[in-house]
Amino acid sequence: YASSMQALEKLPGTSILVRIVHAARDEITRKALSMVDVPEHEWDSKEIIVAPIPYREGGYNTQFLNLSEQELLLNKNRLTRKDIKTRMEGRELVRVEIEKKTEEATKRKKKLEDLNPPKEDMNDVELEDWLNDKLDFPKTNKRPWIDLRYISRYNEAIGFKIAIEGILNAPRAGAYTCMYGFNPPGNMFKGGDRNKVELVASYDWNSTVKTIKFIDGFKVHKERYDESLTMVIDVREINFSK
Repeated sequence: YASSMQALEKLPGTSILVRIVHAARDEITRKALSMVDVPEHEWDSKEIIVAPIPYREGGYNTQFLNLSEQELLLNKNRLTRKDIKTRMEGRELVRVEIEKKTEEATKRKKKLEDLNPPKEDMNDVELEDWLNDKLDFPKTNKRPWIDLRYISRYNEAIGFKIAIEGILNAPRAGAYTCMYGFNPPGNMFKGGDRNKVELVASYDWNSTVKTIKFIDGFKVHKERYDESLTMVIDVREINFSK
């Protein structure tokens, strides 16, 4: 149910739009029909596929779409962001690329066509393909762990979330806990503020002693940006004595 999803973690700026329509039925048997039962050229006439109504017409129930504090801040930032159309920016990138190729051709004493410059008069489809090709990674077996095309500027007011989910293959069967902090400021080290060190110790008691799971969940951190910021994790074994 929609109301049961309100307590779940939400990625800022995302929403799920659900369309519910009556199933198409056979006129005689009243059996519900699917794409398998009807030829493709009859999908529209038999209402197997129903075209969505434009969102701006207000035909969707948005009562569960509540903005979080982070989303309100993001929306505020978007209002101050310069609105540059993709087409305009794309054509500017093409112009710069042609200039680079022209300069390179002059230095190497080659024809411009030999360096495969982009077309200056691309249509929108060609421009989109060219931009996607520029953004894509080389076709190799080694893919980066993080797709840099989807990384945005860090905002200290929003921060980031961290969750330590567990310990895999603990060296000995026993009880373990984790502490973590950030450097700088280095609160994990001697002289640091130990009140700002996070403790992870809420056990999932259904997990095994070799693969321990924690249920502390995500914690929000609003650390000051530093290019050398490092997360330090200290795993401790708990020794019980009589």
